[in-house]
Parts: sequence; C-alpha cells; structure tokens
Amino acid sequence: MEIHLVRLVKRFQIIFSAANLLLFILLIQIARAIDIGYSNNLLSYLNKTIQNPSQYPCIVGNFSSEGKVCVILFYGATCPHCAQERDFWKNILSNQQFSKNLKLIELEVYYNQTNQQLLLDAAKRFNISENQLGVPLTIIGDKAFLGFAYSQNSEIISPPTSNNNFILIGLALIFVAGILIFIIFKRWKSAR
Repeated sequence: MEIHLVRLVKRFQIIFSAANLLLFILLIQIARAIDIGYSNNLLSYLNKTIQNPSQYPCIVGNFSSEGKVCVILFYGATCPHCAQERDFWKNILSNQQFSKNLKLIELEVYYNQTNQQLLLDAAKRFNISENQLGVPLTIIGDKAFLGFAYSQNSEIISPPTSNNNFILIGLALIFVAGILIFIIFKRWKSAR
C-alpha cells in the first residue's frame, strides 16, 4: 500500500510540475500583454498626444505626419474588432479638435504583402513576438495598442481581456499554491 502511495505521489508531482511550468509560461505571456499596451486607455493617451502633436511622428514606414499626431492602424479586412476600431477612428476624426491634430494611416494586412511586412517591422520595433501579433494593432508615437474593445457609454477603450490584473493575480496565487503543495509532498515523502 505504501509503495502504491509513493508511486501516486511521484505521478502527481510530475503532473503538477508540468502544470506549474505551463502556468508560469502563461503568467509571463499575460504580463507581456499588459506591457505591450492591451490595458491602456487609448482616449487618455490621445488627449495627451494632441497637446504636442510634433512629438508623435510616424515611426513605422516612411509616412509623413505633417506636424500631426501619427496614428497607424494595422487591420484585417474581415476582422470584426478591426471594423469596430475603424468606426471608432471615424467618430474620433469627426471631432474637429482631433481631426486637425491627427493623421490616421490605415494599413490592411490580410491581402496586402507590403503592409504585412510593415506590420512585421512594427512588431520587431515594439518587441512583439509573432505568436502575440495580431490585428488590430494601433501605433501612436512610441506606444503600441494591441486589440480593441469599445464601450459607447463610458467612452473608454478597454482591451478584450480587461480583467488582466485579476487573471494575473489569480494565476500567481495558483502558482504559489502549487509550489507550496509540491514542497509539502517532498517533505512528506522524505519523512517516510
């Protein structure tokens, strides 16, 4: 019976170690996503940029910003989130305060190879790996915003994963609990 229990504990340790490793990798990916700008408030950033447009020129491609804040939007022709973001920019540019200070450059990447290459160049510039890269990707000055979700009522843009902080904290707690359980099993095993 004791030998069977030791084997069971060993199997559990192996499975648990693998699960913790995967959880750790997921934690790193979520933390990276937050760094890229998934959780940033785009409108607040826009309000900041239009105060001094010349500080936010186009840094991807050879586009001229003409003294305006340069906004580069990489989108896919059939992407629903991209369509929402394009509508958002159409509404933003209908506001005279924004339209006189912003230059929006829209680059479709599903069917245009030149724009696909520009997207890859932008990803390298912002240290976004290819497995994280997607559309819509919005670049304003030296900041990149990946993904899009918009609430008409609050006028705040939040990413599709707006609960990243809670997810990150929860995963970290599970990871720590896993390590503690692993240590307890190790000590229990060595005590026998």
